[in-house]
Amino acid sequence: MSPAIPLYPGTRPYERLPFQWSLHKLDKNGDLQHSGFLADGGVDAREAFSETLLEKLASSTGPIIVYSSFERSTLNQLANVLKRHRKAIERITARLCDLLAIMREHVYYADFGGSYSIKAVGPVIAPNISYDDLDHVSDGGAAASAFERIAAGRCDGDDNILRRALEEYCRRDTLAMVEIHSRLAKITAHRR
Repeated sequence: MSPAIPLYPGTRPYERLPFQWSLHKLDKNGDLQHSGFLADGGVDAREAFSETLLEKLASSTGPIIVYSSFERSTLNQLANVLKRHRKAIERITARLCDLLAIMREHVYYADFGGSYSIKAVGPVIAPNISYDDLDHVSDGGAAASAFERIAAGRCDGDDNILRRALEEYCRRDTLAMVEIHSRLAKITAHRR
């Protein structure tokens, strides 16, 4: 989120404040495991966000699939703010592989409707991915707005509903990345 009015001491207006991450990881057996983090909203979550993400990624190697430059720029901003995590964050950013860049350069389907957003691409490339069933949070802007409501204490008692919606939305996005990557790998293997 990037609140116009800072919600936490030491933050600036419109400063990007990450509050959530989601990770789908294929283990050695090819089984998919999910983990995630969602801040409570009461305090600036950048430290907890970074520590939990770094801990989760510490034992892994290889590429980290993302779908835009947003993840890289957010991590770079964190590295500049959280100096003690800088080297570890830089090791993570060095492993990022942006599927959006690959899609824009090499893949086009008319069903994308002229858009390369993950919401447009996911259901076309991987038909088992859909965002139609998500309530309350179905895009990044809605996610930021929902969490800002939680952090500012403006939920009118529905913060648990919003938290579940945030978790499901973020989980769905990273699952879409897994499915898109898998489908692209099959397409390229078939063409060799």
